[in-house]
Amino acid sequence: MCPSTTTRSKTRCAQSLSEEKAGCLCAQQQAGERSAVLLSLIESAKLNRHDPSAYLKDVFDRLPTLKQRNLAQLLPHRWQAPIPPAVASIVKLVAA
Repeated sequence: MCPSTTTRSKTRCAQSLSEEKAGCLCAQQQAGERSAVLLSLIESAKLNRHDPSAYLKDVFDRLPTLKQRNLAQLLPHRWQAPIPPAVASIVKLVAA
């Protein structure tokens, strides 16, 4: 606990602890909000019959290079799974 027994040091110690608790609560709230966003995306992916892990992996892979105007295509109800390169080459051969 507090190393000193003076009233002044106890007050400082109590203030320090309350500041730490406030910071912790703020961090917990931010973590809770982020968790809620991720869980919402996972459940939305399931409702749209997507594999949640494949959906999130693709979104996190594409997000850094995607233009802001195209962000809506990453929403679960608009997202389309990427075509694997081997399948894409076969589709090109068949279409030609």
